[in-house]
Amino acid sequence: MRPVPLAPAPGFDDASKLRWLIDKVTALCNASQVDKPSDVADEIAGSYQPLDADLTAIAALATTAYGRALLTYGTEGALKAALNLEADTDYYAPGGTDVAVSDGGTGASSASAARTNLELVPSDGLELSAPNVRMTSNQRTTALIWVIDGGGATIETGVKGYLAVPFACTITAVRSFADVSGSIVVDIWKDTYANYPPVDADSITASAPVTISANTKSEDTTLTGWTTSIAAGDILGFNVDSVTTIKRLTIVLTVTKT
Repeated sequence: MRPVPLAPAPGFDDASKLRWLIDKVTALCNASQVDKPSDVADEIAGSYQPLDADLTAIAALATTAYGRALLTYGTEGALKAALNLEADTDYYAPGGTDVAVSDGGTGASSASAARTNLELVPSDGLELSAPNVRMTSNQRTTALIWVIDGGGATIETGVKGYLAVPFACTITAVRSFADVSGSIVVDIWKDTYANYPPVDADSITASAPVTISANTKSEDTTLTGWTTSIAAGDILGFNVDSVTTIKRLTIVLTVTKT
């Protein structure tokens, strides 16, 4: 079959287009250019878009001049002007005025202000720690207490036992209290349960161990050089490096749960 291009269909109504198609098919057949009926179909298929259900549905829609005019606006601003839309009144413009709670917004530009406006502020004793709510610092503060007892005699040097810490925390201060005036130096060691027992190499006090010097008590809130972080399950060991006179000592580690 020799290809004979079909000219595009002219702008006729449906009846005229059908007439045009019939004429073209007749011309092809009379010119003996048709080997089989499908050749005619192939030629015609190139001139028309296949039937589409969506396009058919769209074509059936009833439109108005006003509705069709909306399709002619070339910019967002022109369309907004035509629809008489005002930013922050008829729609939310990013970076514009905060949307009021009564209109479904938060009335705020920050997360903290939004929580306040939406009444999501935690009650007393609680605070936000994104993305969770937790107890405030003072509510999370507790103490780890260890007592070293010489059994009526002056405490001897050496390891005085171990304490398992069941929660993660940070040491913020240490206090020590003796039964009588005297001097004592206590080192604190820390290691994991898997590496129990902790040893001298696991010291957390650096060059500032728990120390009472010719007194009955001591306090350290600076903890210079200390490793203050404790993981849940860590083991603390208490070792007396030196001591005079003191028979009973209580060590109090102030910690904040993390």
